Amino acid sequence: MKLRSIIMKCIQWAAVLPLIYLSSVQTVFADGFVTGLDSAGSPLSYLPMVVPTLLPSPLWKLPIYLSFRPLPSEASVRCPNPGNMTSAAAVPDTSQIHYTGKALILLYHNIDPTESDITISPQKFEAHLDALKANHYNVVSLEDLISFLEGTNDLPPNAVVLTFDDGYSSFYRYVYPDLRQRGITATDFVIVNDLGTHDGDFRFLDWSQLQEMNCSGFSFYSHSYNLHELQTGANGNQVSPLANRVYIDGTDNLETEEQYRTKVLADLMLSNVLLQQKLGKQLPILSFPHGEYNQELLDLAGSIGIHYFATTNEGINGPGDHLLRRVNAGMPYISGDVLIEKLAGYDDPRK
Repeated sequence: MKLRSIIMKCIQWAAVLPLIYLSSVQTVFADGFVTGLDSAGSPLSYLPMVVPTLLPSPLWKLPIYLSFRPLPSEASVRCPNPGNMTSAAAVPDTSQIHYTGKALILLYHNIDPTESDITISPQKFEAHLDALKANHYNVVSLEDLISFLEGTNDLPPNAVVLTFDDGYSSFYRYVYPDLRQRGITATDFVIVNDLGTHDGDFRFLDWSQLQEMNCSGFSFYSHSYNLHELQTGANGNQVSPLANRVYIDGTDNLETEEQYRTKVLADLMLSNVLLQQKLGKQLPILSFPHGEYNQELLDLAGSIGIHYFATTNEGINGPGDHLLRRVNAGMPYISGDVLIEKLAGYDDPRK
């Protein structure tokens, strides 16, 4: 046991030392995320990456390893035609007031002609957008909402934010062109390690699509790097590995508290560094995989500057909120009329 403890400490220091080195040459932004810089202020050529995966080892299964990957060039976060960015700042509709000083966030996953529990058809999504407009809701960006929550801007009445989880390629095929035509925008919380891949019937967005849409005013944030798939937890149930200690694959070993914390911090830092390097400055926000979270996860995320969290709890959002509630609108039974009925439950009787 003593030998195993010594080995674990060596591995942990091997993971931490490159990050300590980076801290001596990095610029720290207000949102808590970092970009490595050399002494002249230029981006470092290589970024140490703590990759949250398991190494097969005769000694033990370890939760992390280090690799090095080139940083994307500065050109990758520049928009070729910044003047063409979609604007959600159209004159708001104030002809009917449902609520003020608050915002509803809608949650979707996938758009496809074949509907399922997390998939609605393009026609149904368009019906949602038409119903929102006809009933005087004003679509604003997630960035507008965060600015409002931080007290730096106001929201129009009846503010609604459109969000998607998982980063499916249908966002580029259906959502992006439809919203651009309407002059509004949306946010997708992506599983960063899945970008550019496909899993059975689901294909995921790739970096070039994210960069194109980002330059048109759409935004992308973390739904974890690689901790989305359910795993076996302490009680034998399938749980989110971001919010729970899980059994290490192929063993009867449950993660220790230290292994769990290392895994979570590695995953969150990696996903946000990659998103920032590819897309530019990121808001300090995370969408919980499967909606699972606890105080320990909130504390760990907060320790690296993540202060806002997209949940699957339903409700409306106002000043002081950090756990953002979302209304699940992405189920097949929700027509445009049903959506408006759901949203009407949040009308403020004092309006």
